[in-house]
Amino acid sequence: MSDEADIQRLISVYHEGASTYDWDQIVGTFLPDGVWEVPAMGMRCEGHDELRTQMPELVASIEYLVQINAPAIIDVDGDGATARSLIRECAQFRDGGVLMDVVGRFVDELQRTPGGWRFAHRTFTIIGTHVTEGRG
Repeated sequence: MSDEADIQRLISVYHEGASTYDWDQIVGTFLPDGVWEVPAMGMRCEGHDELRTQMPELVASIEYLVQINAPAIIDVDGDGATARSLIRECAQFRDGGVLMDVVGRFVDELQRTPGGWRFAHRTFTIIGTHVTEGRG
């Protein structure tokens, strides 16, 4: 596969892992010292250990979560790359059935490794959020 296809697959693997709460799958998309952050929420994880600890805590109150990612705009420069992609995230909270719909943008810095492309840095910017009461 081309670098762009490999990177798009990595992005999709991350979002599938987030949607199925597969923390090993998510962690495997990052460099050992990779960073994931959502500045608007004051959230930042650096390294595999923090990802494994903080991400499950983030979704502990959520019954289900689905992340749908649009194809990324990818620029490769040797063993480094950048990617920008839009996502829609739908979730239902456990207590009260509150439904949440979030749209946002990931900006990624990636690095080629012997095992394939990995995230060096993922930053999520929230564009908008819509919350409604569930119907059961």
